[in-house]
Amino acid sequence: SFKSEERGEYSTMYNKSLVFMGIEKDSPYCSLCSSGHLETIRHIYLECSSTNIFLSLVNNFITSYIDRSYYDPTRFFLITLTHTDCRVNFLNSVCIWYLSRQFQTKDPLTWEKYKYYIKLYLIGEKAQLVNGLKNYV
Repeated sequence: SFKSEERGEYSTMYNKSLVFMGIEKDSPYCSLCSSGHLETIRHIYLECSSTNIFLSLVNNFITSYIDRSYYDPTRFFLITLTHTDCRVNFLNSVCIWYLSRQFQTKDPLTWEKYKYYIKLYLIGEKAQLVNGLKNYV
C-alpha cells in the first residue's frame, strides 16, 4: 500500500490497480522526472518534465518533416490520433506506446530508442505510410 498525498492515508486501490495491470511499482511517484508527483496517467502524458522534453523532439520532427503547421499544445492529436495526416497519427501512436513502456521500465526517453520502435512498427504497414516516413527515420 502507498500513502495518498491528498488524504494522508494508505491507498490499497492504487497498489491493486497496478498489480491488476501487471505493473510492479516500488513507489507511486514519477520514475522519470523525480519531481515528487504521483505517476498518474495525467502526469505521464501531460505534466511530466521528461515527457515534455521528449514530446518537444517529436513535435519538432513532425513540424520539420511532415506538417509545418503542426501545433499540439494541449496534446489533442497525440491522445486522439485524429490528425488528417496518417504519418502524424502513426508517430503519435508509437509515441504513446513508447512513453508508457519507458515509464513502466523506468528507462529514460531517448530519440534513438523511439526511432527504433518507429522502424519496427513500420514493418507490415501500408506502403503509403512506410514510403512517407522511410526517408526521415
